[in-house]
Amino acid sequence: VHTSAPAQHPWTAPPQPRQPATMGTCCSISTGTNTKNTVMGANLVEKGPLRNFEIVDSLAGLPIGTVCVFDNGSKKSRLVEEWSRENFARLGKNITETILPRLGVVIDDKGTCRVVKSGDSAVLQAGDLECISIVDPMDNTYVATSSDGTTYVFRLTFKQPGCCDWQWGYLYADHVARGKLFTPPGTKDNEIEATAVFRDAKGVLQMFWAGRGGEGDSWTLQAPFDVSTGNCDISKVQSGKMKPVMSPKWRNCTAIQVHQFKEGGITTTEFYFATVYDGTEDGMELYLKGDQTFPENKKVFKSALCKSVNNMGVFTTEVIAQYEGILVEAIMLMVNPISGKVDKVLLGTDDEALGSLMGIQPVRDTKDSAGVDPYDATLKPTFVNLAWNSQNHNLMPAWYFGTSGIAPAANFAAGFITAGATTERV
Repeated sequence: VHTSAPAQHPWTAPPQPRQPATMGTCCSISTGTNTKNTVMGANLVEKGPLRNFEIVDSLAGLPIGTVCVFDNGSKKSRLVEEWSRENFARLGKNITETILPRLGVVIDDKGTCRVVKSGDSAVLQAGDLECISIVDPMDNTYVATSSDGTTYVFRLTFKQPGCCDWQWGYLYADHVARGKLFTPPGTKDNEIEATAVFRDAKGVLQMFWAGRGGEGDSWTLQAPFDVSTGNCDISKVQSGKMKPVMSPKWRNCTAIQVHQFKEGGITTTEFYFATVYDGTEDGMELYLKGDQTFPENKKVFKSALCKSVNNMGVFTTEVIAQYEGILVEAIMLMVNPISGKVDKVLLGTDDEALGSLMGIQPVRDTKDSAGVDPYDATLKPTFVNLAWNSQNHNLMPAWYFGTSGIAPAANFAAGFITAGATTERV
């Protein structure tokens, strides 16, 4: 029996392209979007508390239409091991189990992701996708990046229901360009862990990308990005560094997003990023009979959500929150439309064999005169189990889903939601 249920949270229209904020600059003084010779993660001014979290069935305010990419690097290895051990017995069971997801869209407040399988973009066959950014919300344009620096620029559209798919229609990834990011001389070409696309103070579209770190300082690069080719202008590259905020054993940056807002005539540029510790790289083992909230798994995976503010070329850094039991590999900023400030951060995790969670972390802005956060009680993050809720919808095992990047919905989501993407099958 098929029953249609309306989306519990209406689709929110994508942000309109905004004119870049004018930064007060003089001569060669660096602006907030200039990262040349800067050290991100430096000058730690505050270390936020460990935030215990809960996993719930549904999460009010979860942005429907959020676009996700999935890291399938480690999943491929496990898949080959299982096939070899079982002599390919599973192949006859369900052909969809042989296809690892690369791209998906959140369709309900449970975090259910609908995998995108149609299109001529190479992103659908990409290996080890690490991040995704929205480029043009009106044109449905995104760019996803693999750890080796390959960029996949594509348009995501919703094809209205036809004769063969009369109930839901389908999502289509249309090829735009395929390019390549470079890494500094002497570094590995497969260690790109985080990227962000944004417009600088002059309105130029920029790509920012960073190495994973884990052995001390890591590198950052920034350059003008050409959507039509998927490449950056190497002649205008800005190089910098990123320091480990928590510990040299942590990956310095697994996800990053850039936000600018103007207040009192002053423009502030914020770089939100995640940093993680993966204990399995030190020989620790996960407790697979429990989820991310079990004490055994809290010892293995650790993460922190951080913010660095660029003030005339000098960064100051704040740890917003710390977590145990999860690897935060994806973040998306949720901006208050009135203040223009970030008041929530959407988090995506890639917890290997434990699957993937998606949740919301509220962000405070001020403290009282005594230095006490008056909104502390509201800052507890809440997650839904993206992996478990996506497996039945896509006929894929939960551990196939390891969220490594998330980006806001574009115009495609209007038709996607209206056409019944949230319809439940009973």
